[in-house]
Parts: sequence; structure tokens; C-alpha cells
Amino acid sequence: MKKDKIVFALLAIFLGTLGIQHFYVNNTKKGVIYLLCGTIGWLLFAIPPLIISIICIYEFITHLLMSDEEFNAKYHLNA
Repeated sequence: MKKDKIVFALLAIFLGTLGIQHFYVNNTKKGVIYLLCGTIGWLLFAIPPLIISIICIYEFITHLLMSDEEFNAKYHLNA
């Protein structure tokens, strides 16, 4: 199944703290880390979710500027 960088970027900006964008490209390890930081991270004075939110904004911008070939190579997508 072909993965689209625009879908990844939109998932990063709207559902990024839940790690949905990384589950989308089958990077479950990173997705679980984002999910844990975004949910139970609030117990640590909201610092982990804040950091994850900043990272998601960065991912949104960089993935929109990235070419399709770079995106596919980064996530080892064959289609």
C-alpha cells in the first residue's frame, strides 16, 4: 500500500502527540513512545507532551518539504 507524505504531515499536525503518523508508516516503536509521552506524560508536569508537540510541528514542516523519493527511502517504503 502506498503511503503519502501529505497524509503523514497532516497526521503529525493533528494527531501527532498520539504518534498516529508513525503507526501510519509502520514505525510502531516510535509511535508507542509518542503515545506514552502524549498520554501519561501529563503526569510529569506536561513537559513530555510539550516536547512531542514541538517535534510534531517539526515533522509536519520537514515532511511537507521532503520529496516523495526521500520520504519513501526514509521509511523504507517500496511503493
